[in-house]
Parts: sequence; structure tokens; C-alpha cells
Amino acid sequence: VRSWQLAFDTAEQAERIGRYADGVVVGSAIVDRIEGAASKTTAIDDVASFIAELKAPLRKPADRS
Repeated sequence: VRSWQLAFDTAEQAERIGRYADGVVVGSAIVDRIEGAASKTTAIDDVASFIAELKAPLRKPADRS
């Protein structure tokens, strides 16, 4: 099993690596959104939107060309 530690914080980056990887870890990008939020509610909304944005391209059928 190979593992690399990289930072992904955009849907485009997640889509590109998702073509070749089984998953994408985005922990620090989530922490950044929580830290930058004005309130708990805003943090929850921001993280939920971010995750939905990242998941969308990963749900597409894989094009491994």
C-alpha cells in the first residue's frame, strides 16, 4: 500500500487525483473553513458546501485515460 500526504482544497484537485486514487483526504481544508467561519452555524454550512463541492466530481464515472 502506498500513501502520499498532499493538500487538496479544490474540487478540481480532488477530481484529478480521484481519477487515480481510491480517496482524497481534505482535513486541513476543512479545518481552514472552520477557523475562518464567523459562527458555528456558518462553519457547519461552509464545511457542508465544501464537501458537496468536492464530492460532485468524484461521483462521476471514472475516466482513467
